[in-house]
Amino acid sequence: MADFFNKLKKGLDKGTKIVSAKSNTLIETNKLKSEISTINKKKKDLIMSIGEKVYEDGKDGVFEIASVETLITEVSDAEAKVADLELKIAKILEEEKEKMEEINSDDEVVDVDYEEVKEEAVEAATETVEEAEEAAQEVVDEEADGAADVAEEISEDTEEKY
Repeated sequence: MADFFNKLKKGLDKGTKIVSAKSNTLIETNKLKSEISTINKKKKDLIMSIGEKVYEDGKDGVFEIASVETLITEVSDAEAKVADLELKIAKILEEEKEKMEEINSDDEVVDVDYEEVKEEAVEAATETVEEAEEAAQEVVDEEADGAADVAEEISEDTEEKY
């Protein structure tokens, strides 16, 4: 039975480590994905601004690339930031994979045979019941002997008086 609780404890400890590692990864990657989403929205707005500027200048027949160079540079910067954040996400996922491998290699595989645990529990309960039954039988026997002695004394007293 103690073996079962040791296995259960190891399983819970391992589960806690896994949940911790995965939740940290999830939090960090979601934070970075949110940042990527914000940058991509800004990038989309910049591209729309470039298009509007090109359209307006082209409509007037005076379009010059210099008028949108700053916006193009900002789009390129946004793309570089997104690429950097995606690398960070990949690094976090790789670190999680390494942690999971470490967790799995540190602990032995916890394989609980519930049928065996049930049999052990039934055996222990049966043994306890048998011990209680023996103890109860001893008490009953002692009380019966005592009652028999008292009955015999009463019978002797009764015979003497009559």
